[in-house]
Amino acid sequence: MPRVLGRNTEPDDGPLGKIYTLAEAAEYLRTTKSAVSRIARRTGHCSIFGSRTMRFSESDLLALWDACRVTPTTPRERLPPRRSEEETHRRALELLARPRKPKG
Repeated sequence: MPRVLGRNTEPDDGPLGKIYTLAEAAEYLRTTKSAVSRIARRTGHCSIFGSRTMRFSESDLLALWDACRVTPTTPRERLPPRRSEEETHRRALELLARPRKPKG
């Protein structure tokens, strides 16, 4: 059974929970190592040991996931109706005045 972040399905490795390497984090998030590295460095949700070794806690991975969420766009302004209300009303009356076609 796959492990779910934030759920205590197995003993923690310490107060931070499980610690992930860059490759493990990329596999868990189903993306590339370079994408995880770039987002982690940009948002600051990682720990770097030495000059290149990156490690991620469970909370780091959740924060990266939230950082990648798409913000909702505002709805576009609607175009004004093509016909005026008067014209629409007149056209509706014309359609109602026509004799109906027999069903058949």
